[in-house]
Order: sequence, then structure tokens, then C-alpha cells
Amino acid sequence: MRIHLALLLSAVLLQCAAAITRTSSTPTTGTVVDVINQQGCTILAKWLDAAGLTATLQDPKGTFTVFAPTNTAFHNLPPSVVKELLNNTTMLHNFLLHHVAPKVYLYSDMADDELIQTLTDHADKNVRINKYANGLATVDGEPLRQQDFVGSNGVVHLITDVLHPIETDIVQAAVGTADLSKLVALLKKYDLVDALSGAGPFTVFAPSNAAFEAARPMDGSLSAADMKAVLLYHVVPGTFFSAAAYDTPLQLKTLQGATVEVALDEETGMMALNGATAHPANTTATNLAQSNGVVHVINAVLQPPLGPSSTSSESSQSSQPASSAPASSAPASSAPASTSSKTASSAPASTLPASTHAASSTKTASTNAASGLATPAAAFAAVLAALAVAM
Repeated sequence: MRIHLALLLSAVLLQCAAAITRTSSTPTTGTVVDVINQQGCTILAKWLDAAGLTATLQDPKGTFTVFAPTNTAFHNLPPSVVKELLNNTTMLHNFLLHHVAPKVYLYSDMADDELIQTLTDHADKNVRINKYANGLATVDGEPLRQQDFVGSNGVVHLITDVLHPIETDIVQAAVGTADLSKLVALLKKYDLVDALSGAGPFTVFAPSNAAFEAARPMDGSLSAADMKAVLLYHVVPGTFFSAAAYDTPLQLKTLQGATVEVALDEETGMMALNGATAHPANTTATNLAQSNGVVHVINAVLQPPLGPSSTSSESSQSSQPASSAPASSAPASSAPASTSSKTASSAPASTLPASTHAASSTKTASTNAASGLATPAAAFAAVLAALAVAM
């Protein structure tokens, strides 16, 4: 029952993320609560009041960072979830505090793959920040649409989906996903479970069961060393959500040592891997955020160059876009520019089109509903009970 609820939430929540247009050019004033209202996040403001958090976030001595979902994000929640949250103050309290950090993080303060601890009492307190060379940034994979609305006691960043605690790591998510059972079996066979259960972070391009069925002779015909190299070719150090490839095809160095090319289809939101080779693959589900990275499900097994030195003994931490610019050091001037004023505004405003995010989310949700995959939002319903008892 919980799985079905999670899938329903995923399908509805991920339908679309509307673009945010700042309508006022006046500087923000007041506390972060005032800023939230000034930026049109009125539902968030009402829910903060319902949870008894308004006074907390109005504390003049406070230092807060708020990742503020827009009204669209709340409208996309299923009515049953909204009702459950609003009828349980403890649950609502923890849900909202997962969007608040007890320290001021301007855009320039945040680093790529930084974990920022929130105020929630849930076991998973962290949200993961990623900043890419193309000027885009994400919070647990959700595009950071506009940044640095500074108030007297903190800063507000706008996001277009709600955040939720992430309860699983990459291996746990794969184990719990029926369509990845063949991948799990191979990870166990070649002793890679512990590695991918570590802190990481990792980006895993996970072949589906059908992909392994199509490549069935591979496991029997390759040596153990070569088969392990094939599996490591699907793992990249670092966290690369699809936003990283927007307008910037990537050359990512894998744990096997060779690179994989990743390009984003801006119409569908899906990614193509090694598209110019004889053995390409495409994602069927993207941006499955985990506590130690992200999983993208693909429809074919990638085939690396194999040889005596095919398996790298070192884990590269320098996977780069094709431009070779460090993902975390893109200057603000190289990123898409904001078209309206900000209060503390050297940070770029993300320009990933809403249509791209919407197309990706819709396709991912429908694919996951059919295969039982756990999407970034699917876990949300499953953690409602945990939020209720966290305090």
C-alpha cells in the first residue's frame, strides 16, 4: 500500500515545475518570513504558520537559509498528502524544517556536493547542493531556480518542488527496486556492494533487467576482472543530476577509468550516453536522488574499452564537463544571468527551461509507475510516518 501511495505521489508531484518569474525589482526587506511572502510563496507562509514555525523564523537573532518551494510545488501535492500533513502538526513541522538550515548560505557560500544540515528531527537531516559548470545548481536534484533573496535574519532560495528526507543509499534503493534485481545480483557477485554503500558520492547509470537480458552472454563470456570493469564503467565519482548536462555535454571519468559521454535531450529531459558509439544507451528514469549520490536507470549495458589496464585502481574525483571546467568553480559571470534585481546578487539565476524539467519528470514518473522504481519524490510518502514520530 505504501509503495502504491509513493508511486501516486511521484506521478503527481513530478508532473511539471513552472518557471519562476520575479515580478518585483524592489529589494527584499524584513525577516525570511517576510521575504517568503514577498516572493509569492504564500502557501509555504501559511503552512509555516500552521506548524507554529512563523515566530521561530522571525527571530531577529536567527541565522536561517530557507529553500522555499513555490506555490506550484504545493499545488502538485496529492490532496491526500496535503490533508495528512495539515492534520498532523508534528509531521508538518518536520517536513517544513527539512527546507530550513540553521546557518546563512548565500549562493557563493555553497560548494558542489556539499551536504547542508537542516533543522528537521528526521534521521536524514541533509540536503545535497550541486553546482555545475553550466551555471545551474540543484538541491537534492531539484533546480535552484532563483537565489539570494536576503532578509534581516537569513536568506531565501526558490525551488519548484518540495524536498523530503532521503532514506536509502544507492545499494538500498537498487535492492528495493524489482527492475534492478539483475544489477544487484552482479554487484554482489563481484563484491561491489560495500563500495557503493559508502559515503561516495557516486552517480550510477543503472542498467535495467531488460538491458542485462539483452546483454546476457556478457557475464558468461568475460573474465571476472573484465566483468567488474564493465560494472565500474557505470559508476562516476561525484553527483551528476541531469541539470549538469543542460547545454553542456559531459565527458565523465568512471571508476573503470574510461570516460562516458552524457548529453541531455532538452525536449524529453532524458539523457543519451555514448550516443556516437556502437553501443549507446538512453535513460528511462533520471535523477533518483540517494543519500550517497544519484541513480539514472538506462536501457542498455554500457561497454567500455577492455584490456589489461581497463580497471582503474584509483577513484577519479575530477569528472568534468566537455569544457573541462571544474564543476564547482564556474564563475558567476559564466552562468546564465538574472533578468531582474536581487538583494545580494552575484549568483546566477538558473535558466533550465521549465519544459525540460517537466518533460523529464513526466516521463520518469510514468516509467517508474510501470516498473516500480523509487523516484526522488516517491520516497516522500514513505517517510511521512517517520516525520510524524521524529520529534
